[in-house]
Amino acid sequence: MVTEAVAFLVVKDGSFLAERRRKDKEAYPGMLAVPGGRMEKGESREETLLREMSEELNVRPIEHRYLLSLEDPEAYDGLVIHYFIISKWEGEPQPLEAEELEWLGFEEAGRLEVKIDLRAVLAFAGLRGSI
Repeated sequence: MVTEAVAFLVVKDGSFLAERRRKDKEAYPGMLAVPGGRMEKGESREETLLREMSEELNVRPIEHRYLLSLEDPEAYDGLVIHYFIISKWEGEPQPLEAEELEWLGFEEAGRLEVKIDLRAVLAFAGLRGSI
């Protein structure tokens, strides 16, 4: 059974928010990644986005839009991540479920250690003409 998740590409001033995942996480432990989390049964993508942004970063998205969905067959028994662009939010991001947060310039996207996240960031950067 495929697991679904959402990831949020929080963007400002030519940069995006990355997190160092905790080493005890089931998926991508200790890796530098785009923040996100798994969908719960019966939850829509948007409901997951709102819940996970609150749980992970203690922020509420004000402006968001869907970017794309990508599959990582190596995570769990298959993982589909639905990526959203967050361009405006309420609150200051805090690492509630990660080791740390870091703002990366789009030219630093190659530092991401989760390859599916790198694909999403490069897709977004290509749309904005950054890279």
